[in-house]
Amino acid sequence: MNSAARNADRQLPSLTPAGQLEADELEHAIQHCLDALPTDFRAVVVMADIEGLDYTEVAAAVRAPLGTVKSRLARARLRLRECLQAFAELLPAAFRLNTEEAQA
Repeated sequence: MNSAARNADRQLPSLTPAGQLEADELEHAIQHCLDALPTDFRAVVVMADIEGLDYTEVAAAVRAPLGTVKSRLARARLRLRECLQAFAELLPAAFRLNTEEAQA
């Protein structure tokens, strides 16, 4: 299947063309931030947060202790959050950091 066909399959019928463009831009921002992670961070966050594996399954897959997996996940999520703030205008309001609260 080519990329145009994949994109057509992913499109939600309820989105306007502008809404679909925003969704695509957000997807690109998320992928950019994932790609910016070190490989060991990216691996655990993809397995746990995207693929839905539990922590013990992730630990077995990457052959690392459970504590290491938890640490990598925490640090990966923090880096993703920081990276995605550069794309705050694309994020739904519920996921935006309030800059006044963040500075307090």
